[in-house]
Formats: sequence, structure tokens, C-alpha cells
Amino acid sequence: MVSRIVCASIVLSVMCSLWASPVAGSTDPARSSAPATPPPTGPFSVGKVTVHWTDESRIEPLSADNASRELMVDIWYPAEASSAAPVEYLDVAAYDKALGAKGFKDYFGGASEAIRQGVKTHAVSRAPYARSEGPSPVLIFSPGGGMIREVYTSQLEDLASHGYVVAAISHPYDATVTIFPDGRQIANSENGGLRFRPLKAMQTSTNWSGTRMTFASSWTS
Repeated sequence: MVSRIVCASIVLSVMCSLWASPVAGSTDPARSSAPATPPPTGPFSVGKVTVHWTDESRIEPLSADNASRELMVDIWYPAEASSAAPVEYLDVAAYDKALGAKGFKDYFGGASEAIRQGVKTHAVSRAPYARSEGPSPVLIFSPGGGMIREVYTSQLEDLASHGYVVAAISHPYDATVTIFPDGRQIANSENGGLRFRPLKAMQTSTNWSGTRMTFASSWTS
């Protein structure tokens, strides 16, 4: 089994590759008027890298063909200041395709139109790691209630701005939908213990089944 210690070690190896990574590009003036997440409150700029990991040693119990377990993970970290354009809040086209127009609106509720227009974040993709910070504590962020990792962007950016490295996970079959780099999509499964519900409903949901809790315990062991 892949322990949290091993996961943290993998995250740190990704950070090492970013220690001196150059970032090209400049801020797009057209984005200056776009809706934005709240500014991080810490002293550091923020970097982000998205990774797709496959654990060949474990099967995905909710997969129809017992495929290997896969994860999509966003890693947020303290970074050197950069003039490059910040990353998108989420891949609007991919989620629109996965959820459909009505599903997108139902899921994101009153924020759906702003998200469609493009929300400005404060993180730069693959920005060099903050040289002044040195080793950072690593946090593993695991959303619950079928949530996708992107909706926690503000909190994750803020943690990174205070010197934390945060690995935020989308759990296939538990998240409303998990989207992979090759375009594959895995929707929320009833066998995962939670039916698909809009974001507003999920915020107050405590309807966890015994099966889901057992699966969660297995996942984090």
C-alpha cells in the first residue's frame, strides 16, 4: 500500500524538480478585469503543478475491469515571484463537457457564470520553488462529500503562501467527476457511497454510508 509518508516523499521529489525551473511569459492584460480568488495572506508567491499518478500495485475497487488506481493531484507550494500569467481556476471546457451545461450550472450554482468567464487565481504553473523557504511541511488535502479539488483553490493558495506544500487530491469515483490529461472522465459512483448532487447540497451533506467510510479508511492506509 502507498502510505501518506510515501505520498509526501513523491510530492517532495516533484518540488525538487521545480527548485530552479524557469517560467516564461507575462501577465495577460485581458485577465486583469476577470473575477479573482481572494489574495493569499502569506508572504510567499504561489506555484502550482498538476500531476497524474497511477499506482500499479493497487487495483481500483470501483473500476469495472479492476484497473490500477489513479489519482489527479494539484500541488501548491511557496514560489519565487513571477510575472507569468496565473493558472486557470479550473478547465471550464473539460468540466462543461463532463457535466453538460445544466450540470455545470447546477454544480457551481451562482458562481457558474463567473467561472465560465474565467476566474483569476494567484498561482503560476511550475514557478520556481521559493529559494528562501528551504524545506516545507507537506499537507495532504483530501476533499470529501464528492467535491472536486479545484473548488478549494483559495484555501490551498493561502496555505502555500504561508510556506506549506499542499497536495490536493481528486478521488476517482468519489469526486463528482475526475478528468484525466488524456480526456478520460470518471464520474461519481453510487458504490462510492454518495450520489451526485449539486455543490450547494454537498456543502451540508453528512449522508455517509458504512461502505464509503470503509473505502476511505483503505484509501488513506
